Amino acid sequence: MQIKLNLTKAFTLRKRINELANKAMNEINYNPAIVPEEEVESAKAKYEFGSYDENLKFYEMALDASTDVSNGIEKANVDGKIILNKINKINTKINEIESCIRNLNASTVRKDRNPVTGVWEKIEAVRMSNIDYTQHLKELKQEKVRLEDELSTFNSSTNFTVDIPDSIYKRIYG
Repeated sequence: MQIKLNLTKAFTLRKRINELANKAMNEINYNPAIVPEEEVESAKAKYEFGSYDENLKFYEMALDASTDVSNGIEKANVDGKIILNKINKINTKINEIESCIRNLNASTVRKDRNPVTGVWEKIEAVRMSNIDYTQHLKELKQEKVRLEDELSTFNSSTNFTVDIPDSIYKRIYG
């Protein structure tokens, strides 16, 4: 079935397809592959798709569908990745500036033991910077919010079409 998606819906669809694939494979992994002949029918009942083989077929089909959705996302998301890279860069800057602020807010007074006399002495230290970075941090956080909104708008307005098997579509959307 061919469906039209925006990027936001595509991310969700891919997640749901992967969940279906994982469920099918978990049934294969957690149920015995070899059972006594008299237990075959009851063992088959443990598989959502009726048997070991059918679960494996569905799993592979779901992986193919997930890959198709991922490929559609990749092709449509070139500009979105540029925005995401900017967000990641700002996150790095925010983390570093917060670390600098913590370091610069540390006490300038410390006590050290004099190695000659053994007496504890009070030492006044000086900050390596007199700049208040809180305004810079605030500006970075505002820029991050603006970029996140831009990415959200991009994701919801960027559309593409993808083919997914009817059986997967029906399991997700009914």
